[in-house]
Amino acid sequence: MLFMPHSQKKLITLLIDNGVYDLCNLGDLAMLQVAVKRIVSHFQDARIYVFTNFPNDLGKYCPEAIPVSPESREIWHKARILPIPFRLFPKILKNGIYTFEKFIKF
Repeated sequence: MLFMPHSQKKLITLLIDNGVYDLCNLGDLAMLQVAVKRIVSHFQDARIYVFTNFPNDLGKYCPEAIPVSPESREIWHKARILPIPFRLFPKILKNGIYTFEKFIKF
């Protein structure tokens, strides 16, 4: 178990994208359960969010996890960091700006 002095404890928030949102694949579900349990064993106060289309099932299999709609994942991917439309940038800068935004997001 990790040791962290009380004064240094910080709230940890994680978002898990297991790639399968219906929770029907038993192998993926088992890996998700193990991951959530291990995270909770190290960080009891962690907030763990998981993408799923079935929030009630997630509550049964991983009660520590908080369901998040996969649709919000698409919103994040489409969101722009810089609010300026690409068409206003010189052509030579567009690729660099795209790479920068991708780097900031991930």
